[in-house]
Amino acid sequence: MRRLEKGMYATSLAGHDKGRLYIIIEETEKCVILSDGRSHPLENPKKKKRIHIQPEYRIADCLTDKIMGQQALNNQDIADAIQARRK
Repeated sequence: MRRLEKGMYATSLAGHDKGRLYIIIEETEKCVILSDGRSHPLENPKKKKRIHIQPEYRIADCLTDKIMGQQALNNQDIADAIQARRK
């Protein structure tokens, strides 16, 4: 099983949010913490089991510099990354 990293895209495979695109914020032993910057901001992220997401195994281009520089992400950064992916 490949390791998930902060900033990777993930699509929900199950639940009422099926098909929704998120950014991975953190990976824990049992679940993945996700945010979309809007309905699930960093202050109230979505928790999902790993089997219920499809990760893309690539970090969003617009988030790479912040993540590599150990800078904090904000909701606008995440929303912009998702919007850029949809184009």
